[in-house]
Amino acid sequence: MEDMTKLTCRAFTEVLSSDAPVPGGGGAAALAGALAASLGGMVVSLTKGKKAYADAQEELAQLGGTCERLRLRLLDSVREDAECFAPLAAAYRMAKDDPARPAALETATENACSAPLAVMAACSEVICAAARLAEIGSRLAVSDAGCAASLAKAALESASLNVFINTGALRDREKAAALEEKAEEYLRFAPKAEAVLCAVRAAVGEKKTPAVWTGKPVADALNDSLRDRADALRKKGVEPTIALLRVGADPAAENYAASIRRRAAAATVSVREQTLPGTAKRDDVLGAIRALNGDDTVHGILLFLPLPKHLRGDEKAIRAALAPEKDVDGVTAQSAAGTYLGEQRGFTPCTAEACMKMLDFYGYDCTGKRAVVVGRSAVIGKPVSMLLLGRNATVTVCHTRTKDLASETKNADLVLATAGRAGLIGRGHLGPGAVVLDVGANWDAATGTLVGDLQPDAAEVTAAYTPVPGGVGVVTSTVLMEHVIEAAEAK
Repeated sequence: MEDMTKLTCRAFTEVLSSDAPVPGGGGAAALAGALAASLGGMVVSLTKGKKAYADAQEELAQLGGTCERLRLRLLDSVREDAECFAPLAAAYRMAKDDPARPAALETATENACSAPLAVMAACSEVICAAARLAEIGSRLAVSDAGCAASLAKAALESASLNVFINTGALRDREKAAALEEKAEEYLRFAPKAEAVLCAVRAAVGEKKTPAVWTGKPVADALNDSLRDRADALRKKGVEPTIALLRVGADPAAENYAASIRRRAAAATVSVREQTLPGTAKRDDVLGAIRALNGDDTVHGILLFLPLPKHLRGDEKAIRAALAPEKDVDGVTAQSAAGTYLGEQRGFTPCTAEACMKMLDFYGYDCTGKRAVVVGRSAVIGKPVSMLLLGRNATVTVCHTRTKDLASETKNADLVLATAGRAGLIGRGHLGPGAVVLDVGANWDAATGTLVGDLQPDAAEVTAAYTPVPGGVGVVTSTVLMEHVIEAAEAK
């Protein structure tokens, strides 16, 4: 078989556009990945030896070695992908009544996954290298780092198609699932490549439609494992269950409750709802909490906050009445202590944890970033500040009484709008290329919809933002389900 890596570019593309079965999409993906690694090497070469980047020379040398290793690995994958096709084609040519055909097809199909998985693994590393080069490489070559990330992402996603088409044909579904899980693991690097591209575009001043970080893919990824854990509990005779306790009717709370019901169904968690009258007294609420605390079939309790105005003075005592092991939204003192001390004690408030899961899923590295949290509540603003500090961000906490809020947020790399004030953050509050997590959930009576703290036109100047609804709130409900299952598992 001809070595595809020895062909000229013209010859390679001519073969690719012909009826020849190789190199095909797998070989093309591997070549695209090799080009991405080569571009990373070029950024290193254009930056090495420059006085302006003296502090980064050692790391640049390491990245250069990484890019060269990956370039050679991906070129090998071009050849390996072509070689894997021959036995697969031979197996398909076998007579359908040949008893050896099924085993031959199974083996060849499984082997055909190896090259695209190797491409995905290498491209994941290329994306990480490109991300770092975009930060420390020569400004004259920053566009090449962005191009490297974009090419690697395309190669990563293209190679995944080869994996999934092959696993779909495998009869051993357990083995197929393992291969698909590995491919999904590598696909998690695709959002990181998109973040690199956004950062590079901001650096070169290119106008770009901001990325919209929706919560559904984050929640879906988390639900995959939650369903398995819930099934394992049911096999032991335990039905993971959350109780929703509300005092009075509120449109925003009903919207949140509906979201919880949807997410509970997706995670296969049972929901019980109890709504007390809006005129309920302190003892009524405490009695309802004590009853749920003593119910062994309830593993988590969600008390909807804030409480009606006449109960605000009693809120601290009401929150304290929750059994810490059932405090799945992290509103008790024990849970708060765990969050602030960075210890596994109780549960982290769900919305704060959801923010971190969003950042993780979309590949945002908090290390060294300037993060401004607008809002100081005990359930979002304060705990998420602690979580960001734990990720090595430099954190500033502001609020609605901060003087000249825009001067604090304009220089931020990351803004978390958690004040619960509709439209608080406008265009003038943001610098170009900022990432904004909009955690606001404000009921707009005029439109009958939920709106965030971010003004709609302000989203245009961001590199990425979360929508309301459909953003952090979706993940918050799923994190809540994760806490319920953790509480049930601890029984």
